[in-house]
Amino acid sequence: MTEETPVQEPVTGAGSEAPKAEASSILDELTKLGQKASAALQQILESEQRKRAEEEIRKALHLAGERIDRLAEEVRVKDATSEIREQATRLVESVEKSKVTDEIRKSLLTALRKLNEELTEFLERAQAEEAKRAQPEEAAAAQPADQPQA
Repeated sequence: MTEETPVQEPVTGAGSEAPKAEASSILDELTKLGQKASAALQQILESEQRKRAEEEIRKALHLAGERIDRLAEEVRVKDATSEIREQATRLVESVEKSKVTDEIRKSLLTALRKLNEELTEFLERAQAEEAKRAQPEEAAAAQPADQPQA
């Protein structure tokens, strides 16, 4: 029981030429479309307007890159400056809190007080000596000119 299926033979004649012609026409149209699309794209890529736009975009990106670099450098410098300021503040605080600083402060105060006392004594002695020297001159000036000096 084998049945054979009849194989259809291609129909030849006027009816079979139409689908081939249509397929060929579609292929031709697709080819033309591809060529024209390619040409249009090529023309767009080579246009002055596109070249100007590309140049403007490149310049804008370059400027943006420079600004970002500059900003990053400013941030880095500010961070470094801030870190130095913080370290200096910590150092000042630690020096102010240390015993050595306290001892130095006390010694300096004591030395300044002693210096002020000695300067006061020196000035008092100098004024006293000046007063002693001024007394004989005043006495001499107070005596009449016709009296001999003793």
